[in-house]
This record gives sequence, C-alpha cells and structure tokens, in this order.
Amino acid sequence: MFPTAAAITAQSRFFADGPVSARSERGHGPWGTYHMAGNAREWVWNFAGGDAVALGSGWPEYASNFARVYTADPMSRLPDHGLRLMRTLDESQIDNTLLEPIRLLRDSAFANREPLSDDAFEAMRFQFTTPRMAPAEVTVNQVEESTLWIAEEIVLKFAAEETTTLYIVRPKAHDRPLQPIVYSGVGDCCFMKRPNRDVLEQLQIAEFIVNSGRALVMPIWAGGYERYERYPTEASAAADRERRIPLQWQHDLSATIDYLESRPDMDPERIGYFGVSRGASFAGAINLAIEERIDAAVLASGGAWIHSPLHPMIDLINYAPRITIPVLMLSGRYDHIYPYEQSQKRVFNLLGTPADKKAQIAYDTGHFTMPRNRVAADVTDWFDRHLGRMRE
Repeated sequence: MFPTAAAITAQSRFFADGPVSARSERGHGPWGTYHMAGNAREWVWNFAGGDAVALGSGWPEYASNFARVYTADPMSRLPDHGLRLMRTLDESQIDNTLLEPIRLLRDSAFANREPLSDDAFEAMRFQFTTPRMAPAEVTVNQVEESTLWIAEEIVLKFAAEETTTLYIVRPKAHDRPLQPIVYSGVGDCCFMKRPNRDVLEQLQIAEFIVNSGRALVMPIWAGGYERYERYPTEASAAADRERRIPLQWQHDLSATIDYLESRPDMDPERIGYFGVSRGASFAGAINLAIEERIDAAVLASGGAWIHSPLHPMIDLINYAPRITIPVLMLSGRYDHIYPYEQSQKRVFNLLGTPADKKAQIAYDTGHFTMPRNRVAADVTDWFDRHLGRMRE
C-alpha cells in the first residue's frame, strides 16, 4: 500500500448501502481528487485480454480491495462501477504507452504449483509442534453491547511478554453451551496499524453467526491491527516472515481454543471456522491442516495466492490436501483476487476432505460481493448440518 492509504481509506465509502455524489469531498487523494479509493470502482482506458480494466474499490466492498486491479466486460453495467472524466490542459500530452493493453499477473500460469510431498510436509508440520502453555494471566472485559449480543475482549498474557487478544461476541439469550465459530476476516486488518477493537467492524460481515445462536470468536491474528508489521522489502527478511508468521497464527488459534475449552458457556466439541478473503487463504485457513479441534469450516472468497510464495509454509496449496474436516467454499466466478478456476477451484479439488463432506457454491459475483442474505443462509446451513442446529 502507498503511504497515504490509511488517510484516504479512513474517509472513503466502503460497506455502504449505495454510492454518494461525486461532489462530496471525502476520500481525498494527494492531487486534489476525491473518492479515489471507494464509493465507485472506476473504468480506465486500458484493456486486459478482452475485458476492460477498472481500478479502486466500490461502496459494497471493503477497504483493502482498493489497491487491486479488476477486469470486466466493457458492456456490463455493474452497479458499483463508474467512470471519471478528465480534461487535459492544452499543453498536456498523454504518453501513448499508458493507453496500451496490460497483462495481469493472474493471467500467468501459477495454478500448476504442486503441494509438497508427504515427507516434506511432515518436516514442515513438525515446526508447529510447540508445547501448549497456560496463560499466566487472563483478563476479560465487556467492550460493547447491543439488544441481542454482548462483545467481550479477552487478553491472554503468557511468559516473555507474549500476548494473545481475542474478541467474543455472544448472544444474550441461550439455554445451552454455545458453538464457537472462530473467525478470520478480510485484509483491512493488515495494511496499516489499527486499534484491536476495530475487529468488531467485522460484524458487518459476520453478525449473522451470532444471530444463528452461536458465538463469534475473533482472535487478533499476528500481522493485524495492533500487531501490524510492515512487509519487509528485503527478500531474505520477507522469506523469514513467511516462515515465521504461520507459526504465530497457530499459536493464536491454539491459545484461542484452549481458552474456549475453559469456559462453561462454550461447547468445545463443536467448534467451527469461518474465513473470508485473507482469512480463507492465509491466517486460520492454513492452520486447519494443523489444528485438530475444529470440526467444520467455511472458506469464503479465498484460494491459492497468485504470487509464488517465498516460503512454502505460507502457501495454502501445501495445506489443502491435509485438510480433512467438512469444508464449504463460497466463490465468486468473477473474483479477480483469487480467480475462480485457477485459484479457488484448484484449492477445492486439492482438499483432503471426503467428496461427500465438501461443497463449493459459485455465485455470479466478484470478490466477496455475494448477496449477504445468501451468504448468511449458506453458512448457517453448513454449520447446522455439521455442528448441529442451535435454534429450532
């Protein structure tokens, strides 16, 4: 992300119910323009293949999408797409090379990356086998409340100043232990440092989990919110981060489940996982092959990353064949971050889950722009089938 990303996205329009006037002076860019990040995705002159290119994010989506490149049929009339007109000064000249078609990385042949051999994976898995330690101190605070739910912040302090923070949003009314659904969300957590409590914004996506009678459990995964760290520019440091951070994610997940097992209001025998975008591709998703206490999972708009990783420990391709629990994948056919055929379907086919315990639902949408009521119904139905219904 560029240095002004935090300032621009904070004032831009995301996860809204529609666009606003282009004249509203919000989301200002460094050159006097407005709404460069959100509000409407904008067509540009260039083509990629047979499709037109559009830049930025739109009002139905989340902030970190604004740095992505999208393509679509130029004759389509997508509700979150628009265009920006520009008048050039008389003396201005546009370099014609800027108008040429572009070739996107996602059009490269990355789908044939093969998973590690069993022996190589077992050697990698061994690095995750660290002893589970009880926290030295546990702090629980209620931080937010609605008419239907209570949100708690839990801080688990371990030795050597190591801390795991998680948020639990649970329904007020329940007559039996709750099924905890561990959640890992979109990339908004990880492109700048933000307060941990901002994770509660993810209720815009996942509040239906609580409405279904379950507890939504949101760890602050390594690399996100107050644990944000700038991605290294030096190759060896970047490779070391890709090796190290999955181990931290495993500690976050293991510590979270250990804590859930200590609470009488949680059912440790029926734990689910819900990952969206980044959470369906990296943090949490890859750990489904390591952590044995999760009973069912939903991966929405996730898949194999189009870039070749610097280290195999961060590549979902290596973990997918070792994931054997029931998995539902929710995919957009026109997803430009995790392309449907090359990325999402590739991961689905690699899953080690038996054929009758895995499913993929493809929507005619882009990257996590599925109708929210459909997502809520499909996810709730999956957890009802594989964890048991919470509400009759």
